[in-house]
Amino acid sequence: MFDLNNISYWVFAIAGVVLTALGHILYKRYSIGGDKVYLWLTGITFILIPVASFLALRGLTIAQVYLCAAMVPIITTFGAKFFIKETITRHHIIGLCLITSGTVVYLVYSI
Repeated sequence: MFDLNNISYWVFAIAGVVLTALGHILYKRYSIGGDKVYLWLTGITFILIPVASFLALRGLTIAQVYLCAAMVPIITTFGAKFFIKETITRHHIIGLCLITSGTVVYLVYSI
C-alpha cells in the first residue's frame, strides 16, 4: 500500500525540480527578449524553489532531494527546445542519458 505522506514529499521534490527548470527557461526567455514579465516570473519561481525543497526534505533524505535536482538539465533542455526553439545536439542527448541513468540507479537503491 502506498503511503500518501511519502508520495507528497516526492511531489514537493518534483515541484522543486520543475520550478528550477522553469526558472531557467523563463530567465533565458527574458535574456532573449528583455520583457520584464519573464524576469518577474523568474524571480517568483526562484522564491518558490526553496519552499518546495524544504517541504520535500521533511520526508526525504538530502541525498534523494539533491539527486532529483540532477533532472533539472533534462527538463531545461527539452523545455528550451519546445518553448524557445533551441536546438538539441547529439552531445546534449548523450550527456542527458548519462545524467538520467546515474540518477535513476542511485534513486532506485536509495528508496
